Amino acid sequence: MSLLGLSGSASQVSAVPAKCESCASSAFYKQPDFRRSIGVGVVTVASLVSFVLMGMGFGWFTFMSPMLVALVVDRYFAHTRKLALVCYNCSHIYRGLSEAQLENIEAFDLEHYDRIHYAARTGQASPED
Repeated sequence: MSLLGLSGSASQVSAVPAKCESCASSAFYKQPDFRRSIGVGVVTVASLVSFVLMGMGFGWFTFMSPMLVALVVDRYFAHTRKLALVCYNCSHIYRGLSEAQLENIEAFDLEHYDRIHYAARTGQASPED
């Protein structure tokens, strides 16, 4: 695991698993292998700098420049970090897969996540994948 990579239980795999090795779920999503907390930190610092520059009376371009820098940093990491496969149910991370292998896997879908976790909290049956 690298300093920038997602944290949590992880496995190196060479093929997309049919079921999660931790919870046996078959619901997965893909995302860049980058810690969300670092991305939130970059946006927070850019927002604070923008707020200070705005308070000092600078023009719109100057006080919005830190947000532009944050956008460029975010896009840089999104394109340079490899993709990881993550289980919706237990958040187990699978690394080592190519973009071609993950082509048919969808990106994170909040509605799908909520259906799985709401069903678990209420004791209902989990939705079919």
